Amino acid sequence: MIKGIGGIFIRANNPKLLAEWYAHTFNLRFDTYEEGKTYGMEFVNQESVNGAERKATIFSINKSKEELPGKKKEFELNLQVDNLETVLLHLEELEIPITGKEESEYGKFAWITDPEGTKLELWQAPDAAQ
Repeated sequence: MIKGIGGIFIRANNPKLLAEWYAHTFNLRFDTYEEGKTYGMEFVNQESVNGAERKATIFSINKSKEELPGKKKEFELNLQVDNLETVLLHLEELEIPITGKEESEYGKFAWITDPEGTKLELWQAPDAAQ
């Protein structure tokens, strides 16, 4: 029934600051919408070929309608990476704490937290960066 994820929409107290953190940390480029209340981008999975449907996942950071409490969030965002060790070295250079690491038959994993408390799981598939 479900074909995939169309988008990830994060509600934030300070979307500009959070978008800047994601842009700086992961070298992402956001477009700004709604007078600075929304920052968005697309991860393009497939461009249109011969009129076929373009496939992309939207990543959007939006101003919350109400002040969000604390820094504890009830979800985790999984970000797929090609080479986890390279990403971890980059994060260490930025002085972003790595809260855990694990390796299993499902791949290599590491965890960090964004400035508004969202837990990010960095995942390298078992066949990546061989």
